[in-house]
Formats: sequence, structure tokens, C-alpha cells
Amino acid sequence: GDFVGVDDSELLDDVEKAKFHRQIAQLGYICKRVRRDVLYYVSVLLGVVHNPTVRHRKQLDKLFMHLLYTKSAGIKFYAKSDPNPVVCADASFQGERDARSRGAFLIFGCGGVVDAQSYILGLFARSACEAEYDILDGSLIPVESQLRFLSHIGHECSTITVYQDNEATIHLANTGKCNALRTKHLMARVQRVHRAIVDGVIKLVWCASEYMIADGLTKDLKGLMFREFQQQVVSTIDDTDLYTCVDDSLPGCVEDYDPAFPTDQVERRS
Repeated sequence: GDFVGVDDSELLDDVEKAKFHRQIAQLGYICKRVRRDVLYYVSVLLGVVHNPTVRHRKQLDKLFMHLLYTKSAGIKFYAKSDPNPVVCADASFQGERDARSRGAFLIFGCGGVVDAQSYILGLFARSACEAEYDILDGSLIPVESQLRFLSHIGHECSTITVYQDNEATIHLANTGKCNALRTKHLMARVQRVHRAIVDGVIKLVWCASEYMIADGLTKDLKGLMFREFQQQVVSTIDDTDLYTCVDDSLPGCVEDYDPAFPTDQVERRS
């Protein structure tokens, strides 16, 4: 089964619900600071915090176990690396239970992730192009914040590269024109991104979907795909393999998982 799927398990009682709420809020803080590899999973569970079920509890326990086995992971920044931001933006069209789309972006600088977001888009996208364009537009505000910060410390950035895997979105942004009837409703957001391209703030570069790093923040990646994503987003303190000690520690599906480890201890250590 998928991390996002039909859930017919029982609701948690008030005590377990309060505990779930506290722990997922703590994980939200951790993943926004250093563990961007689990941002998608935490974002999904934050969306059910008011009505968590037994299945959600198991998923949260699996996340705790994953963090325990990969506690040496974090973010590294390199002094001699290029500080110019590089952005990866992606969207999963109608990938949520209510047919809504999820968007995500990653901003890299000095060899590490300086910002990342994963969230359900506020509109009901009519096409993959619209979903991709919405997250592309949403990534401009944090990109502009990064530019202001770098300018404040005396570094003037060149044009920022934004990687995007939807060619229709790139064409729409570069031309600034909505010719087809199915894209005319995008006009307001099109002009914002197009102006950023014309002003030389950003440039869009096509990236094949299999190399799109932000894909790991829009859907539940399995096995090797998640490992490859994780190795591009976080690093270990001692440069060792994240999975030298345990092989079965990925977040993912927890249908048959029975939490037989002290989650409270993991919570404290996290």
C-alpha cells in the first residue's frame, strides 16, 4: 500500500491523539531544519493531525525508527562551494486522496539544502502543467528571500537556475502567453514567473523526471529510489553509508509494521 491511501482503521483516543499531535509537531521542526528527506511523510501526517488513526500512529512510529537508524544524517555546507541558489521544483498531479495535487521545491546553496517545502496546492489543478506552474510560482518568494540575504552579506548572485521537468510549463513561462483555452486561467501567475525570467532573476532548465530531486517530496518513493533521493538531500557527519547497519529502515508503507521499540526514547533523542 501507499503512504497516502484508503484508511479504515480506528481513530486514536484522546490521550494517544494528544501524543500524536505533540510528536508530529516535533518532527515538523526537525525536518524543516535538518531532515528534509522525510519532509513529505511529515507533511502528510501533519494533514491528519486532528483525526489521526491507528494506521497514522504506525506510520509515525516507522518515521521515528527511520530517524533512529539514520541519526547521523544532516546537512553539510562547504565553504568553497557556489553560494548561488539552485532550485528544483516539482508537482504530483492529483496524487492526493481528494484528487488535489502536491507541490514541492528544494533550494540548494553551498552544497546543501537551505530551504524546502512540500504541501498540497491550494487550487484544484486542471492539468499537470497547472500544478507544476503553481509550485513554480510559489517557489519565487523563498528564492527572492535567499537573494536578499546573500545581497545583505555582500554576495551578488547571477541568474538562478530553476530545474523543471514539465516542458509545457517551461514554454509557458518563457513566452508569457497563454494561447490555448485550457491555460488562459493561468495568466495571472504566468506573468509573475515570466517577469522574473525577463528581469534575469531566474532561468528555467528542463530536467528529466527521473533526475528531478524534488520528486521525493511529492510522493512516497520506495526502496532504492528513496535512498538515492536521501543521499542527494542529506549527508552523514562521518561520510558513512546511511544503511550500513540496517536495511529495513525506510519510511514508506507500514501495513504490517508492529512498533516494538521505545518511541518515547526516540522522541527524546531526536
